[in-house]
Amino acid sequence: MGEQISKDACNCTDSPQYLNTNNYNNCINQQQTISHFDALNTNANDQLTEKKHPQSHQVDLQQTNKISSFSHMDQQGKVPILVLRVIASATLEENQIFEFQPNSQQNVIYFGCKYKNKKGGYQINHFKIPSVDNKLNKKNRGQHFYIKYDHKSESFKIKDLGIGFGCFFKTNEIKLQNNTLITLGQMYFTTQICYGQDLIKLPSFNNLQDVKEFIISGYPCDRQCFLSIERDQWYLRIQIYGGTAKDDVYILGSKNYLPVTIGRNIDCLIRYYDDVLLSKYQCTILFDGQWKIIDGIQGKSSTNGTWLYLKDEQTLTENMMLKTNNTIMEVNFK
Repeated sequence: MGEQISKDACNCTDSPQYLNTNNYNNCINQQQTISHFDALNTNANDQLTEKKHPQSHQVDLQQTNKISSFSHMDQQGKVPILVLRVIASATLEENQIFEFQPNSQQNVIYFGCKYKNKKGGYQINHFKIPSVDNKLNKKNRGQHFYIKYDHKSESFKIKDLGIGFGCFFKTNEIKLQNNTLITLGQMYFTTQICYGQDLIKLPSFNNLQDVKEFIISGYPCDRQCFLSIERDQWYLRIQIYGGTAKDDVYILGSKNYLPVTIGRNIDCLIRYYDDVLLSKYQCTILFDGQWKIIDGIQGKSSTNGTWLYLKDEQTLTENMMLKTNNTIMEVNFK
C-alpha cells in the first residue's frame, strides 16, 4: 500500500489557482520557457493548457497498432500487468482500477478528460479522467499523458503531453534545474538558477522590485543588503503561483547556505499559513553544490506530498503516486 494522502488534496474546491505564467515567460526572454503552458482565464477547476496542440499525438486509436506495436516482443514471454488504483478523486470512484497489459499489437495507452477528439469523432484516449466541470473537459480534449511499455528495459514509462491539467508524480527529492515545475499544497512553483553576475544580467532577475523576499545565509534581507553582497555564489529564483500566492518571487543565495523551509509554520522562511493543503513543514530547500528540494523536514514527510511535473519520461515503480486533474492514483504491478 502507498502512503496515506489527505483526500482533500484532490478536492476541486481546493485546487490551485490557474497558472499565470505569461509574466514569467516574458521575463525570461530568450531562455527556455517553463513548458508550453499558457494561463487559462477561468475561475473554475484550474488547469494547464498548451499554446499549440501537438497534432501528432491526435491519433485514431484504431491506427495505433501501426504506430506503437513492438513486433520483436516474445509472444510467449510474460509481460507484467500495470494496475493504477484511484486513491482519491473528485470525479472517479475510490479504488477504481485501470489495468494495462501490453501485447504485440499495443504497448502504449493514452489518458485524457474525453475519450474522443470531438463529439462524434474518433477515439484518442483509452482511459478517461474527467474534470468536475464539463466545459473544461470539452476545452481540454486531447491526449493528456501516455504510459508505454519499454520492452528493452522491461519497464513502464509515463510522460505528460502538455494538454489539460498536467500530470505529476510524488517524490521525496527533486534536483532543481532551470524551469522545474512543482506543485505542493494549492500552489505551483517554477525555478531558475544562475551564478554570480549573471543574476543582474538576466532579464528575469532585473526587476528586483517584484521580489517578495531575498534570503541569504538562511535569513531574509532587504533589497539594499542583497545588492551589496558578494556575487560569487549561486542563486535560485522561485516564482509561486496559485492558492494564496500571487506570483510571489523569492531569490535565495548559496553563500553560507542554511536550509530554507516552505510551509504553514511561523518559522518557515517561505510561509503560506492559509494554504490548508500545505503541511506545517511542507518541504526544505537545500544547497550542497546543487539546489534541491526535500519533501518535509528532517526525515518527516509532508501530509499531501511534493509533486514534480512529468515533462520527461519517467519509469513507473511500485507504489509510485501520480496526480492529474483532481485525481490521485497509486501504481502497482501484477
